[in-house]
Amino acid sequence: MNQTNKKKLTRSALGIATLGLVAGGVAINKNKQSNSRDAQTLEYDQITPVRQDIQKNLTFGEYRDMLKPITPYVMLELILNEGVKLDKSGKYCVPYQDSRGVWTIAFGVTATRDGKKVTKNTKPIPIERAWDESIHFLENRETYFLMYCYDVGCPDLRIDNAAHACAFASVFYNAGTKLMEDPKDKNHRERNETLRKLYKKHGNNVTAEMVRECFEKYPVVSPRSFGVRAIGGESDRRIADILGLYTVGGRGMWSRRWIEGQILMGNINPREFLNLPIQAIYEFFLMMGEKREVFWLGADNDIKINMKTLNSFNEWIKNPVTRDGKTPFKSQTIGELLAQINPKILAEFNSNEYALATLSDGKTITFAAARQDMYQKQYDTALAEFKGGKYKSAKKRFEKILSEHPDDALVWNDLAATHNQLGEYDDAIACVHEITCRIGDKSQYAAAYYNAGVSYEAQGNTERALKNYKLAITHGNKSKDATAAVARTERTTKSKSKAHAYNAGTQKLKARMSKRPMNRTARKTYA
Repeated sequence: MNQTNKKKLTRSALGIATLGLVAGGVAINKNKQSNSRDAQTLEYDQITPVRQDIQKNLTFGEYRDMLKPITPYVMLELILNEGVKLDKSGKYCVPYQDSRGVWTIAFGVTATRDGKKVTKNTKPIPIERAWDESIHFLENRETYFLMYCYDVGCPDLRIDNAAHACAFASVFYNAGTKLMEDPKDKNHRERNETLRKLYKKHGNNVTAEMVRECFEKYPVVSPRSFGVRAIGGESDRRIADILGLYTVGGRGMWSRRWIEGQILMGNINPREFLNLPIQAIYEFFLMMGEKREVFWLGADNDIKINMKTLNSFNEWIKNPVTRDGKTPFKSQTIGELLAQINPKILAEFNSNEYALATLSDGKTITFAAARQDMYQKQYDTALAEFKGGKYKSAKKRFEKILSEHPDDALVWNDLAATHNQLGEYDDAIACVHEITCRIGDKSQYAAAYYNAGVSYEAQGNTERALKNYKLAITHGNKSKDATAAVARTERTTKSKSKAHAYNAGTQKLKARMSKRPMNRTARKTYA
């Protein structure tokens, strides 16, 4: 069992030693956190500061879960800038080329779940799946992982509030690490390759120590202008200014980088984009005069973000009009599109308040863990019911938790264990598939394969059971139960093989005898 820092561990460990043959895995602190409100315009929520020295020592899984509350707001910024293309029926998202000519589908997705690049021939995605596909691309591919690596590997980099997180997420989502470092730099390439291998091997269990060792081995030696200011911990305004250098791609990038800079400084709340028509920012640009100076002033390292545009933008958000400055938009808003996809999506903006908060001593805080207590109580209650043999009620609670946290591999393992206790073996195997095929959290593979082994053994499929028990051990399950399960199923498999061989031999002998001619004496005897 992986050992987690006691200060971080908030959930009881649910493991094989605790639950016997149908157990389920290692508990990792999820640090589910929401955001407080903007100190200048809204009242404070109750907040629990997470100091940056703690933040920079989280595993990637813990870090990603810390960012999840701001994911809906990152999505709004992506939808506003990336847009979406639907087929004639309006029911399917189809591939399109973005402002840089990159094939894209849904809201900024450029690669499918199996890692293949989106092309003009990529199959359309039902609009109901567009939101989930884009969030998967954001959270489970490279965007949040790259943010994590730089945040941990560069001590002075500040991604310590919702505004910073949204802005950096947009940058990494759109450009990867190209704004941070020279893409041709050897250290940059080899570090990225090493980090990708770590992620492929350890998944959410990548530790801060692993990342720091990688940055020590391959230090940042060729930062670009944005990287210099971001890694150097310069002011938000200075970092926002330099974003203006990275607008290759024309008008779309002028506005995108400007919006990222304003979000970074806390001047724009992405939640306000809900009321904007899809891709309306282009009409705002036309209304303002179709000039680069609308968003950026100066050039080279003297470039400045145009702050005068901010007041016009904030007024325009309240009443979006077309390029003539008078005619209201009649097209669908982002909020209406999300309601069409799934009305529950809009609830996320009520339960996860996006904001920027500053403590009285001037230190900026990170996201608060306002929802963690409720999540903790739900999980503890489900676990207690399991241990008490109340499997049906435990099953309902685990399913409810997963409806709110569908990527929690540990709870999927717990549900698999519960299904096994109830004799619902196919359902248990389906839970394991969620972990190994969809989520890909390798830290939970040891428990997952063990749970699958239990299911197959109960169904009498000892060969499949043996394979899964062995996979459990390969992925780190060194428990006595796992070892005993392998020995037990190996004996059963050998016995079945011998019995099968004997039966097969007997059948062959009977077949030969049936074809053999009877001798004359026998014929006379039985005549």
